Amino acid sequence: GMEVTRPDPEFLAAESNGFDMRGVNADQIVDSSLRMLGEAEAEKGIELDRVTLAVLGKQLPAIQTARQHFHMSFRLFQIEAQEGTARSQKIVRETLLREKDTVDVEIGKTIDILNKLTQDTAIQAKKEEKRATTLNWIITAIATTLGLIFAGFVTRSLVDPVKRLVGGTRAVEAGDLDVEIRVSTHDELATLATSFNHMVVGLREKEHIRATFGQYVDPRIVRGLLESRVPTDGGECRQMTVFFSDLESFTRMCEGITPDAAVRFLNRYFTLMSDVVRERQGIVDKYIGDSVMAFWGPPFTAAADHARLCCLAALDQMARLESFRASLPELFGVTQGLPLVKVRMGIASGDVTVGNIGSETSRGYTVIGDTVNLASRLEQA
Repeated sequence: GMEVTRPDPEFLAAESNGFDMRGVNADQIVDSSLRMLGEAEAEKGIELDRVTLAVLGKQLPAIQTARQHFHMSFRLFQIEAQEGTARSQKIVRETLLREKDTVDVEIGKTIDILNKLTQDTAIQAKKEEKRATTLNWIITAIATTLGLIFAGFVTRSLVDPVKRLVGGTRAVEAGDLDVEIRVSTHDELATLATSFNHMVVGLREKEHIRATFGQYVDPRIVRGLLESRVPTDGGECRQMTVFFSDLESFTRMCEGITPDAAVRFLNRYFTLMSDVVRERQGIVDKYIGDSVMAFWGPPFTAAADHARLCCLAALDQMARLESFRASLPELFGVTQGLPLVKVRMGIASGDVTVGNIGSETSRGYTVIGDTVNLASRLEQA
């Protein structure tokens, strides 16, 4: 069968409490109106249409009866909304609408009676203006209150879903992708809310992809691929600056430490060096053994800034190398026999070919060319 979307229980409870309160208020208003009618009929000194007042006295309880039937149908609709099938919900909803129409009819009859009384009162006002005005206020108050009660149902059902949609949109604009709009109806606004929720799920999945692949590829490249700003086919010739660095005598260094310690050492080192590259707007291209390859240039940096930013990153790496050396006792758990960490670097600026290079199933956004080879040779010199 068709899947039934269950309303939020807390939302239903809040709606139920509000509905009960409005029902109690409506009954109190009708009872108060009946008392006022009794007082009006008891006034012997006022000329009134006693027949019309008697009809009104019978009509007001009819509104109460219709409202109570509407209330019971609403209770049944709540139960079906939580536990019923789509078919049973439809049947109960149709019953609820019929009961609402009955309430509207009874209110319409009351309004017709009130209109007649208003006309009679206007004629009687020529003889007894003060008393007629008092009765007119009573009638107007009854009509206005009844109208406000049932207008509140319609207004709330229209305004609340719109408010929730606006609030959800503002939350997404602020970066909150955990927002979800409650769907409690089956109209066009519910369709719009469902579409909004699907959109947020898509944005959340896209952000998850970006965060996950950002651990393997520079987040700016991932963002560019997702937003189709980085070309996926073909290559381009651009002016860029290429950077290589590696650890001097790393192979001999590894002979004196365990494989686990070597991996922890490299990960700490690469984290430190890569953070510097990204802080200076560079792209970490790849890790080759103990070497780091990075590049600077458009569209990730301004055309005139790539060489300067690369040199600043190299200086920053040299500065942070001291703090890295100071962390080695904590990393290895010893204070004696620690490896001597020295770094070699090579930098070259010039024309490179940039693009997504690799097989049909595995590619990487990288740079190639004589400038890359020159930077590599400078680092090894």
